[in-house]
Amino acid sequence: MRITFKGSITVFMALLLTSILALSGAVLEIVRYSGMKNVVIEAENNAGHSLCSNYNQKLWNQYHIYGLSCNYPVLQGTKRYIEMGMGNESDSKGVDFYKGEVGQVQLVGNKRLTDFEGEDYFQQAVRYQKIHFPKILIEKWKDYGKRQQNEAESVSDQNTIESSQSAMDELKDDKWKEKKGEPVTHKDAKEYENLKNPVTEYGNLTGGLLSQLVVEDPSKISTCKMRSSCMQSFEEMEKGSLAQSETEESQVTNQLLFVSYLAQHYSSFVLPQKDRGIQYQLEYILTGKDNDANALESTLQRMKWLRIGVNYLYLFTSSVQSQKAMAYAVALVGFTGIEPLIEAVKLGILYVWAYSETIKELKCLAAGKTIPILKTDQNFRTDLKQLFTAGPNTNWDQDQGLKIGYTEMIQLLLVMEQPTKQRLRSIHCINMDLTGKEEKNETLSMDQFYSGLELRVGIQFDNIFACMNQQNQKPRFPYCYERTYHIGYLQEENND
Repeated sequence: MRITFKGSITVFMALLLTSILALSGAVLEIVRYSGMKNVVIEAENNAGHSLCSNYNQKLWNQYHIYGLSCNYPVLQGTKRYIEMGMGNESDSKGVDFYKGEVGQVQLVGNKRLTDFEGEDYFQQAVRYQKIHFPKILIEKWKDYGKRQQNEAESVSDQNTIESSQSAMDELKDDKWKEKKGEPVTHKDAKEYENLKNPVTEYGNLTGGLLSQLVVEDPSKISTCKMRSSCMQSFEEMEKGSLAQSETEESQVTNQLLFVSYLAQHYSSFVLPQKDRGIQYQLEYILTGKDNDANALESTLQRMKWLRIGVNYLYLFTSSVQSQKAMAYAVALVGFTGIEPLIEAVKLGILYVWAYSETIKELKCLAAGKTIPILKTDQNFRTDLKQLFTAGPNTNWDQDQGLKIGYTEMIQLLLVMEQPTKQRLRSIHCINMDLTGKEEKNETLSMDQFYSGLELRVGIQFDNIFACMNQQNQKPRFPYCYERTYHIGYLQEENND
């Protein structure tokens, strides 16, 4: 006997199962769509990092500045990197639940290194230096720079030497006889009776170039010149279309960090580099002189005034040194009996004395040696009786106490200069290095590098049934996900 069973289903159950299957398929599709978005975002972020890896290596290796060349095929590269991240180039078999393709890639905006007066270049330099420069040193240089500037300003106008020179001219014209008084004497005046007039000697020495007097071998001073094509102003450079990013950091601290960055990455007279467009880059950034020799001369002149202020302040406040200068002044003009005239000559002698010490200091700095930051009786080298002759020991390297070198002196001077000029001139130096010493047909400059990009990417992908279809049918791509995001060295990842 054969028994057979027949199955049956009610209309209600059929409708119920259909609804459950439809709901399950919808939930699965929603989950798959959400997962697809995460895959797309991850692929786009990875594509952004891969795109950023095509930076200019010379710019990074030499200055640690990131820049993506404007000539790089950004759109094609981004599309290729995203497709690699989505696995479209994979040959693996099986069901690909994330089957899709890049529909469009648009460059919405860009930011160049020189936008907003080189703000991105400045921020990159500051970021690099924060890792290598302790904050305690920044505060020390800031306070010392202000103090040195105040001391230099007290004598930088040459009022002292001019008044002393006027007093000596009055002696030549015999005008002093109208005010003649009783001769003034000093117990040490006889020691200086047979010496030359220091003010006159000073006038004979200040006629030539200071660099010829300070540099041991003036024939080795570089004569390289900055090309005019590398010296564009910010207004003449190409502009990006993105807005400036806001920063809440201290501008004073950032500026000090930037100055230390310049000293670390740019060449100078004591640290020349022949592979640079101009050898004295720090001097150019400080002075703006487009010729190495002129930049060096102007830099030494600024150092001179800075150190004269320090040396003059020491001599003026030292009772022992002031007494020597008074004895010298009495030996020169004490016979007139005019105390204001004697005082003026004394101040002139102090100034010339400070100048003579400064020349010795500049010679040490130009030779790559260090000098004391502040002067004392122990480290003041110049003898009043031998103002313009080299002493037996004008090297301060073995002395104790705080000392400063040539590069640190330039840093102090840069702290006092306008920050925008420093950015612009340092960009000029990079422009010169990028194209080399010789003029080339192509022009490669800092405004031709992207520091940030804003991209809009649209991704199209299939539904779950098309993904499960193993036949080679043309995808329909019913879904489209579009996203705008930023990439760049200073950009934060945007996962929205």
